[in-house]
Amino acid sequence: MSTVDVEMLLARLRDELGRFGSVAEASRQIGEPSPLGLRDVCNGRKRLSAELLARLAAEGVDALYVLTGERLVTRSDLNPMLRAVVDDLERCSPEKQIEAVKYVSMLAAGVTPPAPVANAARKKPPAKRPPRTQPKKKN
Repeated sequence: MSTVDVEMLLARLRDELGRFGSVAEASRQIGEPSPLGLRDVCNGRKRLSAELLARLAAEGVDALYVLTGERLVTRSDLNPMLRAVVDDLERCSPEKQIEAVKYVSMLAAGVTPPAPVANAARKKPPAKRPPRTQPKKKN
């Protein structure tokens, strides 16, 4: 890892720790006996261990952001319409989820997909009865 990469990683770590208010508060949250160890990591004097990053992540630090610079997108980050679509999709069976994804993919590609067909059992029209014969009248 180059020096520039390490500096960027540490800058992102400091950014995430800022949500705790201070490095000392973050240290207390993860059960560190002293804030000096975490401060040394933030200043580049010590390496960021996977174990330390895991403990920070358990307290709310976005480890993906610290390592890659990309934020983890959660459901609460979605706009209300996308959140509703995800909620609806989760209520579908796996087969219906696949159909929905294919349908949306076609829409995104600019293809007009065929209208969805309901697989509900269709009622058969009642069978026609033979005409009723009237009993003959006796004279």
